[in-house]
Amino acid sequence: MERQSFRELSGQVGATFRLEDFQIVNGCQTSNVLYDVREILSTETYLPIKLIATQDSEITNSTIRATNRQTEVKEEAFEALAEFHKGLEEFYNSQVTDDVSDYRLRYERRSGQYRYDDGVIPADIISMPIHLQCYVAMFLGQPHGTHRYYGNILVQHRGDVFHRTHSLWPYYTAGLSLKVLDTLIVRGIVDRRVKGLRYQMLFLMRCAMGDSPAPTDDRKMRGFCLDLIAILRNPRRAETLFAAFAAALLAELDATGTQRHRGGWDASRRRDFTARLEREATNIRALVDPEVA
Repeated sequence: MERQSFRELSGQVGATFRLEDFQIVNGCQTSNVLYDVREILSTETYLPIKLIATQDSEITNSTIRATNRQTEVKEEAFEALAEFHKGLEEFYNSQVTDDVSDYRLRYERRSGQYRYDDGVIPADIISMPIHLQCYVAMFLGQPHGTHRYYGNILVQHRGDVFHRTHSLWPYYTAGLSLKVLDTLIVRGIVDRRVKGLRYQMLFLMRCAMGDSPAPTDDRKMRGFCLDLIAILRNPRRAETLFAAFAAALLAELDATGTQRHRGGWDASRRRDFTARLEREATNIRALVDPEVA
C-alpha cells in the first residue's frame, strides 16, 4: 500500500486543519518556553510544526523514535510503543466489571496517563516497571533479580517478557496478585515485615499452584491463571494463603539468619534464598490442595 499524504488522508485542501486524536511526539521544551512567555505572545507569533497523518502504527512508532533523538533517550523508554502493551492495557480494562469492583486495576503503559482521570485512584494503577518486576518474580521465578533498574531487567529478559506471542493472562494475574497482597499488608492482615519481600511472596503464590504452563500456550495458561484469580478474588482464601506464606517466609529468614536493614532484607537479592523457597514448594502447594502433601 502506497503512503498517502496528509491531505489525501484528511481530505484537507485548504490552509486550515482540524486535528482530532493527535499526539505531540516532540515539543516538551517548546511548550514550556511558550508557557513561560505567554504574557508577551501575540497573534503575530507563529510556530512551525510538522503534521504527519498515518494509519500505520509502525510509521507512528518510527516517527516517535526518530524525533526524540536530539537528546539521549534510553531504549526502554520506547517499550510502551509496542503493540503488546496496548493489548495488555485493553485486557486490563476488560477485567474491570461491577462484580469485581474491589479488584479494579489499570495498567499504566505510559507514565502519568491516568493523572487526570478522576475515576482511577493511585492504588489501582500498576506501572510498566512494577509490572515487569511482578512477572519476572512470579512467572520467571526470579524474585531476587527484581531490585535492579527497570531497563537492566528488561534487557536481561528480552524475549522472555512482553513478547507478542505471550498470553496476557499471566501478566494480569501477576499484577492482580501484587494488588491483593499490598491491600492485605496495608490492612494489617499480612505481617508488614514482608513488605520488602513482596516479590518473594508472589513467587510463593505461583509455587502454590504448581508449575505454570508455557506463556505461549494461551489455553493452558488461561486455565492456570483463572484458578489463581479465583483464590485472589476470594477474600478468605487470599488472606489465609498470604498470611501462611508470610509466616513461612519469615521462618526461612530466621533459619538462614538473614539481616534486615534500612534498604530491606538481604535475602531478597539472593538466588540461594529463592532456591530454598522453591524447595518448600510441596509444603506450599499443600496449603492450596491438602492432597498434595
